[in-house]
Amino acid sequence: DPLAAKKERMAIPSFNEAIDQVIVLNAPTWTNAKHTAQFKSTLTNYVTPKLGRRPVNDIQAADVLSVLQPIWVEKNETARRVKQRISTIMKWAIAQGFRKDDPTLTLNQVLPKPNRKTKHRASLPYKDVTACLESVRQSDAMLSTKLAIELLVLTATRSGEVRLADWSEIDIASKTWTVPAERMKMRRDHLVPLSSQALELLSQLRQLSGPTGLLLPNEQPGKRGISNMTFNRAIKRMGWLDNMVPHGFRSTFSTAANESGLWSSDAIERQLAHVQKNKVRAAYNRAEYIQERRELIQWWADQLDLVQQKK
Repeated sequence: DPLAAKKERMAIPSFNEAIDQVIVLNAPTWTNAKHTAQFKSTLTNYVTPKLGRRPVNDIQAADVLSVLQPIWVEKNETARRVKQRISTIMKWAIAQGFRKDDPTLTLNQVLPKPNRKTKHRASLPYKDVTACLESVRQSDAMLSTKLAIELLVLTATRSGEVRLADWSEIDIASKTWTVPAERMKMRRDHLVPLSSQALELLSQLRQLSGPTGLLLPNEQPGKRGISNMTFNRAIKRMGWLDNMVPHGFRSTFSTAANESGLWSSDAIERQLAHVQKNKVRAAYNRAEYIQERRELIQWWADQLDLVQQKK
């Protein structure tokens, strides 16, 4: 029946339409609006110019290959994300009954394996961290930014965890900071012990921001927390950005703690909020190592002070 066939074709969405429907379905479970924007922009930039108007059941492995091949070697990380997101669209189409296969799977043995070299975040030797912090203290950056960078270093946390920290998460009496799961990369609460130096910084921050709300509120209306570029800009102005990035302070902490031979790797990794790669061990090892980590984080702060005193 030609009319029935036409109606069936009209019911099958185009790739562009499928993108929007997949986003509506998944957005509530994605971590933030940035993820949603990246999902759509990646597909819009690389896929929709060629395949956007095609019905999802009409897209074959050769079509996907024509999209990926030009960027697979030169922009491999981007290409892998494009492939993964095309696959998400195709799996949705399978679930909806619009097609029976995922054409990206055919390409696993076709696309060349790129020469991958792990690129670690630039970091400083720990003996240079104090010089960097001294540059921060002497800079013309806002006092809240200076204190935030020091807090980042002393707690070995990620910049996003510090930028959006709320006073409700800080327990001065128990000397701990509990970062809620929704702000953590691994989606589990992270208990951060606080050194005496970190508590002093928090005391200064409380005088600036008040006793409730964010530790680092954004002065711009409608903005929650300071920008993720605040730390980068502050360090760049002091000439340190070529040698390290803010995230690199975590690597510096890890290196210093491991090389000291004083602390267990479990405590160091837990302080960094890393999850066991061994899934069986991770399932049974729920320990927080809190007492050892209290001593570890105080040792780290004292080491930085000691280097400063020697200078």
